[in-house]
Amino acid sequence: MSQHRLLRLEEVNTTTSRYLDGLAEARDLLDIEGCERAISLVLDSLLSNSLVLTCGNGGSGSNASHFVNDWVKGVSNLVKSKPKAICLNDNIPSITAIANDSDFSHIFSSQLSNLGSPGDLLVAISGSGNSKNILAAINQAKRQGIKVVGVLGFDGGAALNLVDEAFWVPFNDMQIVEDLHSSFGHMVLKMAENYAH
Repeated sequence: MSQHRLLRLEEVNTTTSRYLDGLAEARDLLDIEGCERAISLVLDSLLSNSLVLTCGNGGSGSNASHFVNDWVKGVSNLVKSKPKAICLNDNIPSITAIANDSDFSHIFSSQLSNLGSPGDLLVAISGSGNSKNILAAINQAKRQGIKVVGVLGFDGGAALNLVDEAFWVPFNDMQIVEDLHSSFGHMVLKMAENYAH
């Protein structure tokens, strides 16, 4: 007989309700004006032909990749300009070479030094705001005259005071933070829809 027991429906309902309540609570904590400034900075960069570079680790890395998909494909379907965006965590050979030959904390900053130019934009995603490779990328961006939008969670970490604008979810649950971070990319796309009309 299986050692695992089936969850009772009441347990599922309680977990689901608690999670959705957490999402609503975190949403209500957002600084809407700050979020709008961050969204506008990304969209302005996409529409002005600046290169937008994204990066993140783990679930934040998935969001970084998802953002580029939505912004390159989705935004270009809505407007005449052809947005340029690259996700720095999508090139696995580059990441492993840099991590192996140098240090894992340089996997984004090293690529950024080659690809970024003044006037470009970095979207740095980190739930904690303290990931070493994210902080290194932010500092590299600053040295190159590249503006930075931080997509952050929890207390914002060290990154909060380094970025130009932030989409900050001040909530202490990584899954809920990542869910709302995912919505940031969609909000940029929705703002592009408004721009197109």
